[in-house]
Amino acid sequence: MPLFKTHPAPKSPTSEKVLNGRSHCHNHHNHRNGNENDQKESEGTYNQQQNGNLEQRRRLHRSPPVFHCQLAHGSPTGLISGFNNVRELYQKIADCYDISMEEILFCTLNTHKIDMNELLGSQIGVGDFIFAHKKGRPKEIELVKTNESLGLTITDNGAGCAFIKRIKEGSTIDKIKVIEVGDHLEKINSTSLIGKRHFEVAKMLKEIPMGETFTLRLVEPLKNGFANIGPRGDMRKGKKSGYGTGKETLRFKADGSAQIIQEPEEEAPKLKSPIGNGKVFKTVDEAISDMPDGAKLLVGGFGLCGIPENLIAAVLKRGSKDLTVVSNNAGVEDFGLGILLKECRIKRMIASYVGENPEFEKQYLSGKLEVELTPQGTLAERIRAGGAGIPAFYTPTAYGTIVQEGNIIVKYDEKGNPEISGEPRNVAQFGGRNYVMETAITGDFALVKAWKADKAGNLIFRKSARNFNPVMCKAAKITIVEVEEIVETGQLDPDHVHLPGIFVDRIVKGSSYEKRVEKRYTKQNVKPRKVTPASKARDRIIRRAAFEFKDGMYANLGIGIPMLACNYIPKNVKVTLQSENGILGMGPFPDESELDPDLINAGKETVTILPGGSFFSSDESFAMIRGGHINLTMLGAMQVSENGDLANWMIPGTMVKGMGGAMDLVSAESTRVVVTMEHKARDGSPKILKNCTLPVTGQQCVDLIITDMAVFEIVHGEGLKLIEIAPNIDISDVVSSTGCEFSVADDLQEMKQVDSEDCQ
Repeated sequence: MPLFKTHPAPKSPTSEKVLNGRSHCHNHHNHRNGNENDQKESEGTYNQQQNGNLEQRRRLHRSPPVFHCQLAHGSPTGLISGFNNVRELYQKIADCYDISMEEILFCTLNTHKIDMNELLGSQIGVGDFIFAHKKGRPKEIELVKTNESLGLTITDNGAGCAFIKRIKEGSTIDKIKVIEVGDHLEKINSTSLIGKRHFEVAKMLKEIPMGETFTLRLVEPLKNGFANIGPRGDMRKGKKSGYGTGKETLRFKADGSAQIIQEPEEEAPKLKSPIGNGKVFKTVDEAISDMPDGAKLLVGGFGLCGIPENLIAAVLKRGSKDLTVVSNNAGVEDFGLGILLKECRIKRMIASYVGENPEFEKQYLSGKLEVELTPQGTLAERIRAGGAGIPAFYTPTAYGTIVQEGNIIVKYDEKGNPEISGEPRNVAQFGGRNYVMETAITGDFALVKAWKADKAGNLIFRKSARNFNPVMCKAAKITIVEVEEIVETGQLDPDHVHLPGIFVDRIVKGSSYEKRVEKRYTKQNVKPRKVTPASKARDRIIRRAAFEFKDGMYANLGIGIPMLACNYIPKNVKVTLQSENGILGMGPFPDESELDPDLINAGKETVTILPGGSFFSSDESFAMIRGGHINLTMLGAMQVSENGDLANWMIPGTMVKGMGGAMDLVSAESTRVVVTMEHKARDGSPKILKNCTLPVTGQQCVDLIITDMAVFEIVHGEGLKLIEIAPNIDISDVVSSTGCEFSVADDLQEMKQVDSEDCQ
């Protein structure tokens, strides 16, 4: 949006004196007191003398003073200057925020509240901050005139808009609580009041005969925050209900009844929907031909696995822009959603992980991209809820984090300062635990990749390429699926169908598939690490972590040290590994001949699946995790506090990788959480602290910390207890390397290590 950034020239002593003599005046009256004589006052215009003062200021300054302004319901700050009267001021504000001047009701100074004591009148102080109040919801009130005086004090904004300044206590209007100070008087019956001065409106009200019923149409100022959010309507039909559309009038009748009248909406020009052979289309270009700019896309895939690569390329070719994209991550720089990011086609990303795409992180931190980071399991559940018609739900994930507090930055400005922040979540307690309310996600189009489809739209996915794809299908108005094979209706065994055709609108066979793999690991190309002091310390952590595996466990292991620990699972211990992208029974790296791009783990590494394993979608995966069905979660950390708070996902303004599934993994009350990490950061500072200084992943969630120096048990309510210490490490070394106090177990032991000969 255009912002006026002209800065005032240095002031001379003479001009400084003139400016300082123009501070605005306060009119201290109670808002709901007044009399009919007040209807004669005229506010909101500059008189001839004040226009003369403005002319004097213009002569004294080469550059006019610059004022800060915002829209009262919330907006970035704008800079405006170069106006000589109220009408010009309103036009400047309108230009600044790309709205029409007629949308502005009035302005207040130094407060966003509807405070008539701070109403912008005939004078503005040089340091005053201007808040412009826009028109909000209209309302019609049917009245019977029972008193000569209605009890209104009316003023106008000097630009053709009359509104209520005060309401006399105990008056006819005071008894009608839906009429409020700040309401714009738009019509009396069918007579428009637009362009009329306050005294003209007062005269018209006074001339209404006693005992006559009349209708007063008002427009209230736009409220801020959640005040404008209403219930969701039929998303597939594109309709809304309640107060959220801005296209309804709230009508109150003289008998006390009320109703909402839906006003006809101006239809945006729609692109013609393509017609295929039933649900089958010949090309991806044809399948997306009605996708407009500004569309909201739900895009399947995890990393590069299972992404609709042909559809994404078609969106780029089509030139669609200003897109909002909901996807777990955004591919890499030159593949997947990364190609749309690189060409700046995406306005906002709703994702859980920035991942291996430096362009994603760069655009976000430089203010070119809006990013709504959402925990991976919450993202999957928000989409699932949207497809199931559930407007909101409660989850333990992210309680006590900046996600719940609304302090996560959605957009930075060009200087790296926060411009748009997230919204705080509602919190409620169930069974003594705190839960966060999350709202559903829906979209205009879902772009999905499946392995096989029949002409009725029934889908089969392949291995871990299922991930987010099924849930995306369910939450969009139009679902477009690209597949590797299309068969005739009836050729798919109904028992083998992963997603019924009711969720699919268009099917197209992909012309070719690159199926790029981000981390191609095989048994043949994984080389042993060189033996260094750092590798020895790392190996010590890994061999100790393996002792946490117990027979019969279901475990989820993070990237790095946790995943390497599974190479040391003791003999006679059976552990089933779960990967949040939809695998249960995950196996080791494949042989070169077994490598399959449709089978990766959550770290984007090629893996195998063991006998008895299974595949499932991302929303089902996190139902396992949040539901406490995973016995052990092992993951790395940047910091851990003495009471078990964990921080492992971002360094504000510097490194933003996203939380991925970590917030969900540590949220289940019955899951044991083990952290593996080096005891000190690269700069030598301690990583175990009294309180985390980085944004936390979870509060009081860690049960055990394993470092290269020691093992700490976290006794909730008491703090850290040192239970094991590494060979050749003195307690004094641990004390000096730890940023908080801790107790020492009476039976302190040497750190245990799994012997390679005892491993599977």
